[in-house]
Amino acid sequence: RTRRSALRSDGDPRAAGTLPDLTEAITRGEVRALVILGANPVYTAPADLGFAAQLARVPFTVHFGGHADETAARTLWHLPESHFLEVWGDLRGFDGSATILQPMIEPLHATRSGAELLHFLSASLHEDGYDLVRETWRGEGPEAEFESAWRSWLNQGVIAGASAAAAEEAPAAGTGGIPELRSPPADETLFLQFLPDPTLGDGRWANNAWLQELPPPFTSLVWENAAMIGPAAAARLSLKNGDVIACEAGGATLAAPVWILPGQAAECITLHLGYGRTGGGETGRGRGFSAYPLRTIRDLWQRAGVSVRNTGRHQAL
Repeated sequence: RTRRSALRSDGDPRAAGTLPDLTEAITRGEVRALVILGANPVYTAPADLGFAAQLARVPFTVHFGGHADETAARTLWHLPESHFLEVWGDLRGFDGSATILQPMIEPLHATRSGAELLHFLSASLHEDGYDLVRETWRGEGPEAEFESAWRSWLNQGVIAGASAAAAEEAPAAGTGGIPELRSPPADETLFLQFLPDPTLGDGRWANNAWLQELPPPFTSLVWENAAMIGPAAAARLSLKNGDVIACEAGGATLAAPVWILPGQAAECITLHLGYGRTGGGETGRGRGFSAYPLRTIRDLWQRAGVSVRNTGRHQAL
């Protein structure tokens, strides 16, 4: 629970605050209980937030997710989340159409879905997802016709007559303050570009051995990541594949092996997120390096003025 003003500066009860808003509210001592649903901010939050340290200041914390990950290790309780293939739910597409989400597999364990947990927190009642979804859509027509309508929705895949206005086309992902790429200065500072890993995403799929085995585009690297660097920058720094560089920015230093990638911008090094896990399962734990320590609120996807040097060490890739 928080004071409404802590997370909703505009006074709109429907407006959600941001992670920095939440962190500031914790700093002010305004958060007494925090429930984290399906997220891992201890691992993914920008480094300058210091979220892990702030989380320890909240008296009661709960993590709800499919793995005992880095955030689960820092909370008082961890509640296991049902697999998305075993839950009931509903969805609305960008075109406004609505559909019922049906389970594809039998329950794996005695777990809850996100909808079931939220209902329990708000109403203090134990109800399963099937009943919650049915109750949500029961008012779409005459009560006497609900059962036949329900069977029709499940059979057809969409809820007839329940379409809402189509969502406005979302603008292209913003650059988040990414500076225009320029030629590297004489002091050999470069730009860092942060990207979700093509197979592991932000790290949530790191415990999947099939995805760890799947090479990303343009390289044959598996089970680890590397700093992608162009041939010109590699030659300037006397680097070859596997040489370890130190990237320094704002007092933070990250060591990473390099992979020389033709076509990579000469002034840019790409770091893929999703590796360097310390929780979330044995399969993904300790693989590669985490690039999150160099991300900040202002530099989520690209960071300029990074000093890069050759450490003289080598790592087999």
